[in-house]
Amino acid sequence: DKLTENMGAEELPFIIKEDGYPRHYRGKFKSVGDSSGKVFRIIGKIEDVEDEMARLDEIQARAMYDSLCVYIYNKATTEELIRSELKHTTGGALLMIDIDDFKSINDRLGHLFGDEFLKQFSATIKGVFRESDIVGRYGGDEFFVFLNHSGAAIAMKKGALILERVENIEVPEIGHVHSSIGISIVNPDNRDYRQLVKQADS
Repeated sequence: DKLTENMGAEELPFIIKEDGYPRHYRGKFKSVGDSSGKVFRIIGKIEDVEDEMARLDEIQARAMYDSLCVYIYNKATTEELIRSELKHTTGGALLMIDIDDFKSINDRLGHLFGDEFLKQFSATIKGVFRESDIVGRYGGDEFFVFLNHSGAAIAMKKGALILERVENIEVPEIGHVHSSIGISIVNPDNRDYRQLVKQADS
């Protein structure tokens, strides 16, 4: 009988543990049958795609995190994650944090120093919060933090801790740095993202 090949190859991702660690593979298979359509053989190949998956993860991470302060989220991701939380949370707090007179740091010490300072500043903020909290750079010297399932008392305590730690950062020619923090509290009647940002800003 004349052999027929099913050209619609199936692709199947799967994971195999090697020495206790998961590794990603991709299998591509197609069937071979006779003229009546009866399949009597399946042929295919298996590819190790661990490096490819790692590159995709890296690309995805770059899209989510700030290009300068690489351990915190960028503006788009920060907004998206906060809006997502607000859809189902009944409590929480939004902190808007900025550096007082950051322009003078750039003007007197240069933008390269300013960039390094922003990295240190973001690391200081990140160190105050839990992994589950949303910490992001909103733009320039402005940062947002969203605390899910936290009330005013915890938000105020975290805010005070940030102010204390930031003041320990000393900048040449300028001295100690100061920061300002605005806080808005989420409740069942106050879950609109724009309104919370406006409240924290004011």
